[in-house]
Amino acid sequence: MLSEKNEVKFTINILEKTGDFTISEGSSIVSTGRVYIPEDKVLEMQDKLEAPVLSDENDGENMNELLTSKEIYKELRIRGYDYGPKFQGLIEARGDGQRGSIKRIFFLLYFLDNN
Repeated sequence: MLSEKNEVKFTINILEKTGDFTISEGSSIVSTGRVYIPEDKVLEMQDKLEAPVLSDENDGENMNELLTSKEIYKELRIRGYDYGPKFQGLIEARGDGQRGSIKRIFFLLYFLDNN
């Protein structure tokens, strides 16, 4: 059972040759899959996407105003999304979602192979 007081540690194992991975918590596997680098063909349409128009003009609804981290997570809490401190990576963001800043958080995982 998850709670704010208990820490949950996941172990991620990736087989280099196949890209198969497992994510486990304790002795229970919680997810499996395969990770790989897609072929170039996947991105061939990327240049055809229209870039959003970024404007600093006031649109009357203050959508271009930068919200602070505190304001962002307060708004999300009001809407039913309660992110704990470890999951609050936004520093600031515009109300229209076009611009923002995030924290750089690094997690180092060490694996020991007992085989």
